[in-house]
Amino acid sequence: MSENTYRKVKVLNISGITIGGIEALMVDNAIKMNKKNVEVHFFSPTVLNGKQTYKKKLEDNGIQIHFHREKNNLDKIISFYKLLKLIKAKGPFDTIHSHSLFFSGFYMLLAKLANIPIRISHSHTDKSNLEIGILRKMYEILMRNLILKYSTDMIAPSYEAASYLFGRKGINDKRTTIIPNGIDYKRFDLELYNRNDVLKELKLNHDLIHLVLVGRFVKIKNHKFIVDVFTNISKKFSNVHLSFVGEGKLKEEIQQYVISKNINNRVSFLGARDDIPKILAGMDLFLLPSKWEGFGIVLVEAQAMGLKCIASNRVPTNTNLGNVTYLPINEKVWESEILNHIKYYKGKQQALKKPDYDIDKTSELFYEIYSRNIIVNNE
Repeated sequence: MSENTYRKVKVLNISGITIGGIEALMVDNAIKMNKKNVEVHFFSPTVLNGKQTYKKKLEDNGIQIHFHREKNNLDKIISFYKLLKLIKAKGPFDTIHSHSLFFSGFYMLLAKLANIPIRISHSHTDKSNLEIGILRKMYEILMRNLILKYSTDMIAPSYEAASYLFGRKGINDKRTTIIPNGIDYKRFDLELYNRNDVLKELKLNHDLIHLVLVGRFVKIKNHKFIVDVFTNISKKFSNVHLSFVGEGKLKEEIQQYVISKNINNRVSFLGARDDIPKILAGMDLFLLPSKWEGFGIVLVEAQAMGLKCIASNRVPTNTNLGNVTYLPINEKVWESEILNHIKYYKGKQQALKKPDYDIDKTSELFYEIYSRNIIVNNE
C-alpha cells in the first residue's frame, strides 16, 4: 500500500527533546516520518537550565513542538489539561506515541477519552534491578494496569525493556512489538572521517589510545566506576586517555572525583554533542558500564564506527553485532579486559552493521503502526 494513497497521518509524540541517545532516536524517526505522509507534533517539557536540545533540528524539518512545564507533580497534572487543549486545537490525531515510561498510563487513558485510535506506550529502559519503595511499587502497578488497558500498541527495543514496563502479562500480549532502536547508517560511516583530524579538532593527542563513554551523567551510567577502573589503568599505561560525552546532574561531581584521583590531565569532558559519529571516529575503545539499559543504542553506533566495545552484563545482548564483550560490574574484571585491549591494540576493527538496526527499516515499522487506522478505514 503506497504511503501517499491516503490523507496525511497525524501523530503526537510525548517526549523530551534534550540532546541524548533516546531523544536522538525519536527525533530522527520523527524526521523520517515527516518526509512520509505523516504530520508529527511533539508535546515536550519546557527545557530548563540552558540544556541543549533538538528544537532547531525539529523545527527546521517542519515538526511542531508544544512545550509544557514539568518541574513537579502539580505541573504533570496541569499538563493533562494542556494536552487536552492541544488535542482539541491541533487534532484530531490518529496516533499518540508516549515515551514517558510508567506515566504513559495516564496519557493512554487521556488519549482513549480523546478518541485517539492508535495509542502507543513505548518502553526505552529496564530498571528491574532498582530497589523501590512501597509507594513507587503501587504507582507502577497502577500505571502498568492503565497501559495494559488503554494502549493499542506496546513497543520496546528489547524483551528486557518490554518486561520492565509491561510486565509478564504484557510481554506475551499480541499488542507488544519488539522494534530495535534504529540508527542512520549514512551518518555512521567510518569513511567520512579521519581519526587524526577528529582528534586534532577535539584537541586530543592522536598518539594516545582513546577510551570513551557516551551517556548522561546519571547514576545508572556508572561514570564513577569507570573513573576508578581508569585510575588503575593509567598507573600502568601512559598512552591512554578517557573521554566522557554527555551532560547531566552528576557531571560536576564526576569532574571533582577525577581531580581527586589526580587524573584530570588524562580525562576529557566533551559535553553534550550532536556529532556522535565524528566523536566515535576518533576513539579506539567504547565503554558502557551501565547498571541497566533498555537497549544500549550507543553500542550499535560504536560498532558501526569500527569500535571494540566493553559493556556491563546488564545491557541487553541484542546490541551485540559481533564486537561487544559483556562483563560483570567488577573493577578487576574490567581493568583486565581493557588492559588486554590496550596491549594488543592494532587500530580500528571492521565496521559492523545489521539491517534490522537501520532507521530506514525501523521507521517503516513505525509507519505501519501509525497509519494502520487510516488504511483499515479506506479498505
